[in-house]
Amino acid sequence: MKTVIFVSIALVCIFGVSNGQGGCPEICPLNYDPKCGFNGNCYKQFSNDCGFESENCRSSGAFKKVSLELCQNNSNRKC
Repeated sequence: MKTVIFVSIALVCIFGVSNGQGGCPEICPLNYDPKCGFNGNCYKQFSNDCGFESENCRSSGAFKKVSLELCQNNSNRKC
């Protein structure tokens, strides 16, 4: 039983938790591996791939991954 619980927790940490309605992750792991996205209007930095995919899922794929430096450049418009 402990093994089943451990595996379940590990899967949640790796893949996130879906809301069951649209399949978009609501909870993502806390690892920090920043990603930058651009939606044609502004730049947004995400803490990791899961955060990027979650936002993209809710916004119908509006964000495209771009170089992290573009999010860190203060002259670029932020979301």
